[in-house]
Amino acid sequence: MPIGFHGIDLRTGNGSLSHKQPIARAIGRSNQTVVDATAGLGHDAFLMACLGWNVHAIERHPVIGLLLEQSVEDARLDPQLSMNMGSRLQVHVDESIQWLSRMESNPDVIYMDPMFEPRKRSALPRKPAQVLRKIVGHDDDVMDLFKIAMKTARNRVVVKRTDDARPLVEDPDMCHRGKIVRYDVYLVKGDNHG
Repeated sequence: MPIGFHGIDLRTGNGSLSHKQPIARAIGRSNQTVVDATAGLGHDAFLMACLGWNVHAIERHPVIGLLLEQSVEDARLDPQLSMNMGSRLQVHVDESIQWLSRMESNPDVIYMDPMFEPRKRSALPRKPAQVLRKIVGHDDDVMDLFKIAMKTARNRVVVKRTDDARPLVEDPDMCHRGKIVRYDVYLVKGDNHG
């Protein structure tokens, strides 16, 4: 199972480091701080840090959290990864609901990628996602996390879903679609910045 960030496409323009990517449009250029409340192995958190946001990646499972911390340390030792990531990615092995309640300064965006339900019509997810699902299981408290996120984020909550899944909460304010996933955006206090 590939662990770490060495296989991530770091090209700008049409690569992963483009602000035209759905994840970047969902986060919004005017925002500065992001909490990835369900970080897992940290792929999305790393991309957001490389795109310029200050990211706090929270993972509650101690083994996955340890792997994530090791991936960030490895990235700091790699000149190209370190240059792209800078010091913008911090890892916290903790329960997101408790961690958010202790924050002194509210983040602009809270990002959630809850464990997806198995897809009905396609192949299995990539190997890392399969392993995560077996280790971590389903996020049974995802609705509690969403409610706390909406109270804590200054501007928006972004929820990653498979393209065919129902929204976690009905009627998102915006939706940015990729090839197999989409990012549902729930605005807080009238945030309407793209």
